[in-house]
Parts: sequence; C-alpha cells; structure tokens
Amino acid sequence: MKNEEFATAVASARDSSFFILHSSLLLEAFSLAKTTATKKEILAGLAQTPTPGAFMLAAGQLDDGQLGYAAAIATKEIITKLTEDIAYDVVKEKLEKCIDILASTGDADDGYAVDALRQKLSELTPASPYVLSDEEKNQGFELLFDGTNLDGFVGNKVGYVPGGGCINVTAGYGGDGNLYTKKEYRDFVFRFEFCFLRGGVNNGVGIRTPMGVDAAYDGMCEVQILDHDDPVYAGLRDYQVHGSVYGIIPAKRIKLRALGEWNEEEIRVQADHITVTVNGEVIVDGDIREACQGHNVAPDGSADNPYTVDHRNHPGMFNETGHIGFLGHGAGLKLRAIRVLDLTKKAPPAPEPKAKAKK
Repeated sequence: MKNEEFATAVASARDSSFFILHSSLLLEAFSLAKTTATKKEILAGLAQTPTPGAFMLAAGQLDDGQLGYAAAIATKEIITKLTEDIAYDVVKEKLEKCIDILASTGDADDGYAVDALRQKLSELTPASPYVLSDEEKNQGFELLFDGTNLDGFVGNKVGYVPGGGCINVTAGYGGDGNLYTKKEYRDFVFRFEFCFLRGGVNNGVGIRTPMGVDAAYDGMCEVQILDHDDPVYAGLRDYQVHGSVYGIIPAKRIKLRALGEWNEEEIRVQADHITVTVNGEVIVDGDIREACQGHNVAPDGSADNPYTVDHRNHPGMFNETGHIGFLGHGAGLKLRAIRVLDLTKKAPPAPEPKAKAKK
C-alpha cells in the first residue's frame, strides 16, 4: 500500500460504511500504522466490520498494554455482529480475555458489555471435528485441518480463520497472504474440499514452495483455485483455468459446482509428475519437466522463456521439496477436510532374522 492510500484509509476511519466495504484495506493499514493513536483509530473502524479477519486482528491486540482496552471494545462489537462462524476454542479464549479487561474498569457501560459477552459465550458450541475415513487411515493420510484449529499450518492466520468446521479465507494476494503447511513435502497426495461463496473467487495451491514467495514461479508450481466461469474471467488463458499448473500445464476445463456447494480436489505429486483430480475427474496429468522441455528458465538468460506456455521463467520449478500452501487472493472461499499422504516416508526397517539355534 502506498503512503497516500494508507492516509486515505485512516482519514476514512470515521465513515462506518467504508469499513464494511474495505475491511481488507484496514487490515493492511493496521500493519503499516506506526502510532498507538492510529492503531486505535483503525480498531474503532474494525469494530464496524464484522468479518473473521477483523475479529482475529482486533482480538490479537488484547495482550497489548496500550491497545488492550480498544481491542476489547472492537472485539466485542465485531463478535456481536458477526454472522460467520469462528472456531469455538479461538472465540472462547478471546472473549474470556475481553471479559477480564472490561470487567476490571468498573465502568457501568463496560459492565453491560461484559454481560453481552457472557451471553455470547453461553451460546457458543464447538464444531464436531472431521475424521479420516478408515481407508485413508490405513493408507497413512495425515489430517492437516480437522475443522477446529490451524495447528498444522503457519503463516497468515488472520486471513485464514477456522469456523464452522471450515477455513474462511479473506487473505489478499502476496506472500503475507499465504498459509503454509508446517512440514515440507517431496512426493505426496494432497486432498481438500473447497466452496466458492461468490463469483470470481481466486486462490491457489503452492507446491514445493518456500514461504513468502510467488509459488507459481519460485515454488515448483501453483495449482489454480479459480471460479473460471465468472464473467470477470471472460478473457482467461487456458493455463489459468481451475486446476491448471499455472503457466506450465493447462487443465481440462470443467464445470465446477454452483456457488455454496462443495467440490473435492486431489493433487498428486511424484518427482516431476503432477495429477489433479476434481470431483472425480482427472483434469491434469502431466510432467512439468517434459512440459517445458527441461527449460524452466530461458537458456539465453532473458525474461522471455519460449519453452513455457506463459513465456515466463519458473526458477523454482525443479524444487525437490517445499511447503504446500494456500495462496491468498481475497475473500469468498471456504476450505475443509484438508489431509495429506506423504509418499516419501520411509517404511520401518524389517526386523533382523533370528539366528538359528545350534544343535
């Protein structure tokens, strides 16, 4: 964000409609704010922005000695207006902190706020965790997200918020908007379900990627998550449709399920080979090294690579290992049932044969 954009965001802090329409801008503005006064002003604006991201940012300031009270007021206002679910354990912990802060002031209005928060706490119910099927357990799958917490991930946990058994995504584009597996993987099967809440949603899955980079180029690749039938993408290139290995292998274009309905996806990566299956249909089945004829970067050192379909260099394409990541591009996506099978785990060593007893 440029300085003038930041100034505009802060100056507009007095207009509550601005916060509702531009919550993502306020979240970014908060990260750039230098003074306590500015941060308090943004928190006051976030109080009128009932989104999971606003809740997580405001609640994340409760332990700050200078911002704790303003954060408690903002958190209370957000949670009483919020219509989307946030994970029970997360909300419970944050609201209990709010109650402690507000109860300690002795102010009558804060007392009413405490009563409202206690009422909200009494209404909360924990979501039932997702469990692996017996078949996946036997195969060795690991559950990365069971619907209750993000313990299997690192990265942006403000733009990716668990609630109602899902991850609610609001993260904006860029390395700071990404969520990564804690572990790095080489060969694996990655399964998840996704749901578009509005038209034109854009996200992606980074494969064998370092953190904080553009996975489409500095990772092995990015597999598109895209509502490619929305009119906004009328001029979409074939290597950009949902499931494509971005810029490298175009996917078969399929009709995804309607907004609000869940789709199932599997990404299988073995050496240079990648297979993408959506709702039971294989839409990518190819070798990235063959796709670029071994030239992930232009042989002449230029920025124009004639061997890739997007004519871009992909220096990370031949990464042997890396994180799996969800690559933020904005709001309107939900994720659930995220699990992975590590194909490179070594089998336990066979037991030593017993020595034959001497006669």
